[in-house]
Amino acid sequence: MAKLAIVVFLFVLMGCNNTRFINIRCRQLSDYERIRTVDFKTKKTVVFDSTQYRQYLLSFSDTTNNSSISGVFFVEKCYRFEKGLVLIVEKDSCKYEVIVIADETQRVTPQKYYKMKITPYFYFKGRTYQREMRNAIYHKHYVIYPAYILRNEECICTADFNDIVDFINE
Repeated sequence: MAKLAIVVFLFVLMGCNNTRFINIRCRQLSDYERIRTVDFKTKKTVVFDSTQYRQYLLSFSDTTNNSSISGVFFVEKCYRFEKGLVLIVEKDSCKYEVIVIADETQRVTPQKYYKMKITPYFYFKGRTYQREMRNAIYHKHYVIYPAYILRNEECICTADFNDIVDFINE
């Protein structure tokens, strides 16, 4: 029985090597039947059902522009949360906080280089950023409240785990 417990524990730790668990809120979109929030566009309190809430959250995302950033990223830190990973990555002296939905069997190792394609979540208008209070993001059927480890909303990105590949310098 003790061996089984050890094996289960090791599988849980495999999501990220050398990582800690981070407590960020992540719930399925279907959990939001009625959510009361302040719409920062109109500055009024509104009540959304799950479909309206999804559309509201996506109205702040960059998904329509396909403005992904691809290349080789250095993974500085890796945190595990209930449904995935939060990666702190760097490319060309810019740091990003990347949210990835992944199960326990998928691995990313800090202090290593990976080829990635990440998508900035919050949108830009020209060179000015829409600075409004935003708490949650929508990604892969989940409403996620980012950790804001870098304390900068402009750095919040999402990625598909399939778009993260080990980089072997040849």
